[in-house]
Amino acid sequence: IAGLIVTDNPISLWVATDEGVYHQNGDKWDYFASQDNLVDRQVAAIFQDSEGNIWWGVKGGVAFYDGANVKITPVTDNLIFTITQNQAGDIIVGSWGSVARYDGTNWNYYPLADALPGSTVSFFTKDHQGYPLYSTDKGAAWYDGNDWQTFATEQGLVDNRVRSIAGDGQGNLWLGTTNGMGRFDGVHWKTFMTNDGLAGNLVRVITVDNQGRLWF
Repeated sequence: IAGLIVTDNPISLWVATDEGVYHQNGDKWDYFASQDNLVDRQVAAIFQDSEGNIWWGVKGGVAFYDGANVKITPVTDNLIFTITQNQAGDIIVGSWGSVARYDGTNWNYYPLADALPGSTVSFFTKDHQGYPLYSTDKGAAWYDGNDWQTFATEQGLVDNRVRSIAGDGQGNLWLGTTNGMGRFDGVHWKTFMTNDGLAGNLVRVITVDNQGRLWF
């Protein structure tokens, strides 16, 4: 599983995988793959925008689903690893070597990529104050509005290949890597691996539900 989202009205589950996208629609599952306008079956990111549309990250671009049709928009030659939306409503995507912003008409490179520790942006999100958090192949980075802070093995992170980040609403940051998961409380790091109860040390997805529970 590369990503999952839970939508409201009606409540349903979307799951991104290496073999396409699965959508739980009532008591059945819908399946979207290459025959449904996906240029590649491997889907590395999935996101629901503020208008309820679903975006999928594939090799070469993004797939946009409005509830009826799938449309592919070319962005880059590489696989899209992450998708989000900023406060202005622009769609932001990250891939190997670049971050791009879509304003509804045009795609432009996102300049903040120059400040990141690695060249592959695998995930980004926002903290409880709205500041961005980026994960890359060489650690993670957080921007507090003035300065960048880097999280890597030198600071106590278990592995630099960060695949997911989430805040739990209690001031903790959870970072999923290819070799375990780290929790940062603002001062100290704690590492979780299979011997602590993880199903596997590769943590590609971390999701916090509306009850504050973490899923990974």
